[in-house]
Amino acid sequence: MLRSQVVIITLASVLIFGMYLLPKAIVKGKKQVTQPSKSKQADTPKNMGEETHNQPSLSKQQLTQLANWKNAISSSTNKEKKIIFADSIANLFKSANQFDSVAFYKAKISEWKPSINSWMQAGNAYLFAARFALNQAKVEKSVQNARGYFNQVLKQKEDFLDAKAQMAQTYLMVPNKQNPMQGVQMLLQVIKKDPNNQLALFILGERSMQVRKYDKAIERFEKLLSLNPKNENAQYYLGMAYVETGKKLKALEIFKNIEKVSTDSAKVAGARSYLQQLK
Repeated sequence: MLRSQVVIITLASVLIFGMYLLPKAIVKGKKQVTQPSKSKQADTPKNMGEETHNQPSLSKQQLTQLANWKNAISSSTNKEKKIIFADSIANLFKSANQFDSVAFYKAKISEWKPSINSWMQAGNAYLFAARFALNQAKVEKSVQNARGYFNQVLKQKEDFLDAKAQMAQTYLMVPNKQNPMQGVQMLLQVIKKDPNNQLALFILGERSMQVRKYDKAIERFEKLLSLNPKNENAQYYLGMAYVETGKKLKALEIFKNIEKVSTDSAKVAGARSYLQQLK
């Protein structure tokens, strides 16, 4: 497996989580969680972190806009306005691949408007940041923050399986020393309750790839694609698993399809690389 291809699909796999994380039941009913009590607030990560990246990666125009938005936040007493500006800042940092700051501002939004949605977005952002942290200390800090937000979600909605799946992923990234298999066990519990949970299937498939259990990965991704045939991330991983197990014709079919229909330049480049390799 080419290292560059692993990097490409790892990035792609993280991006898919946002699609799965939005709690549809909450959104449909426009249900809003009330402000938590002081005892509950203690469970939310206190140290939201700071912007530790080098901001010069932003253009002069972006830096000016960033300064204006920050000033608007500090000068406003209206939480709704603060949220709008913070969300704009988070999107700006996302475009610059500065994921620690995306998490920082998603966390601020969850302070101003605590809800299942905002906690999930903050937790997901910290999990994303952990994937790209430059050292283990930052990984552990981001994972700890992510767990805090997923815990908040599960206290409000204990049967929210996507939150459980995301919590499980934190234990795959930073294992529990007393129970190294905790993350996998949690994911299997989710699958037991909902065999069609797409997020859990995806994470289990990805985990199987990481530990080179390619037959198991194929099982997970084929099941996921039977539920959601347009999931390009699962398609790409399945193609990789087919390559690793010698299923050349199946791999060719998948990568040709990705090359033809995908609008993601990274996936297209990876697919072409595999097609060259499989000739």
